[in-house]
Amino acid sequence: MINPLYVTAFFDGRRGHEKQTRAVLQALERFTPLSVTVRNVEPGNFFQAAGNWARYGLRRIRPLKRVPSSGDLIIGAGSYTHIPMLLLKEETGARAVTCMTPERLFLRRFDLCLIPRHDRPEGSDNIFLTLGPPCIRPAPQVRDLAKGLILVGGRDPKSHWWSSQTTMDQICSILAADPLIHWTITSSPRTPADMLVMLTQLAEENPAVSFFKSEDTHLGWLEDRYAQTWRVWVTADSMSMIYEAVSAGCRVGILPVLWKKKRNKFQTSLEFLIENRYAMSYEMWRSGADEFNPAPLDEASRCAQEILRRWWPERLP
Repeated sequence: MINPLYVTAFFDGRRGHEKQTRAVLQALERFTPLSVTVRNVEPGNFFQAAGNWARYGLRRIRPLKRVPSSGDLIIGAGSYTHIPMLLLKEETGARAVTCMTPERLFLRRFDLCLIPRHDRPEGSDNIFLTLGPPCIRPAPQVRDLAKGLILVGGRDPKSHWWSSQTTMDQICSILAADPLIHWTITSSPRTPADMLVMLTQLAEENPAVSFFKSEDTHLGWLEDRYAQTWRVWVTADSMSMIYEAVSAGCRVGILPVLWKKKRNKFQTSLEFLIENRYAMSYEMWRSGADEFNPAPLDEASRCAQEILRRWWPERLP
């Protein structure tokens, strides 16, 4: 029997970052046995961050002598995980992989950076371009054609203007077009208060609508809904949820937002999905379009295969 890969996974308490890391781990387990140890990093902890920077700076001056270790792989996502991951890499010699674009200072110090193509990174032998973030694949279930899912984002001053009333009008148009579907709607941490009020009122007045605030859902709740649902609508600012739904094999519609820049990385990424029929714009839906790519994205498996191809090719089938 083949020995497991010994993996240390770093989590920063942010659900989106944890999902990306778990997606790659899930994909790796489809190819090879794993033994995973979890280390938690507290985001926003000034003293912890300052201590990590001090330790990192000291190691640049006085490199640490490596100690024998059974560790093979270090993986994580989120800027607060980067220094702890690199410190452990220096201590153990394990390969360090980040599931996002790191700060330029750290880019060359990671053995592999899994970076979405819309981030437009400079070419480097330790960068692996993905079509989107690695996403967890939900367990296969029978999809209910009478169920729909609507995922609502919210404000982000850097990227777009948000109009709760406009988004609400679009949602009402979708409900009116498919009156026999029971729609589950959920928010995100960025959803503004007025939008939450409107969605709560909508669910109270419409028996075909259930509304769940994001803070009232648990890790894995969305993946369960993806597995059960055929039709999913997501606001354009919620890129991670768009890629999750596409990766789950759902038919994904995108509710538009008003971007502050005419050309930005989010818009470029959405255009790729629409052009390749992984998703459909709201305007296309209004015109009657309903054609989708039958093959879901599986970037987590591509990432896992790349990790194994580089360092443990004997574990690939």
